Amino acid sequence: MIIGVDFDDVLVNSSETFAAFWNAVHGTSFKKEHFTHHEFHRNWGATPEDVAKMWMRFSKAESHKFTPAAAGAKSMVARLAQFHKLHVVTNRPLETDKETYQLIDVHFPGIFSDIHFCTKNGGTTRAQLKSDVCRKIGSGIMLEDHPHGAQQCAADGIHIYLFDQPWNQGAFPLLPGTIVRVSSWQDKILETLLP
Repeated sequence: MIIGVDFDDVLVNSSETFAAFWNAVHGTSFKKEHFTHHEFHRNWGATPEDVAKMWMRFSKAESHKFTPAAAGAKSMVARLAQFHKLHVVTNRPLETDKETYQLIDVHFPGIFSDIHFCTKNGGTTRAQLKSDVCRKIGSGIMLEDHPHGAQQCAADGIHIYLFDQPWNQGAFPLLPGTIVRVSSWQDKILETLLP
């Protein structure tokens, strides 16, 4: 089986490291739990362009190299890779490919068959939809945290394991049998992906 896996805040804890970078530049004190909306500019009172520019600065910064893997991700991803082909499907901008591959090599060496970037121009332009990537690679399963990406994939018949994050709580409608909420990489529901 082929499984698509989102990168930021599924495989690695990007929002925490990015918030620390933002705080250092802007003198703020944001934490991950403050991100109640998946569009970070709405949480920070900034423009989408400001956040995109800051993300590009962050991805080139030394602190980006120290973005930690999500708790339990390394061991569960290694177990999944024994039985399935895993592909990273990310909304990271294509221009961050070098830095993204570096993090994958640090935390998940030799695990992923490929990585697919779904945005470009610093994240301001959609290059491809995650659901299109999943169809192209033959994946019927996506591990995701973004509410719109999850809904879009689910509408295309892709089964979603939605990782709990502050920005995907609230009125987000789960589609029984299509979108299943996952608390973390240690959640027993992920065991269903193993033979």
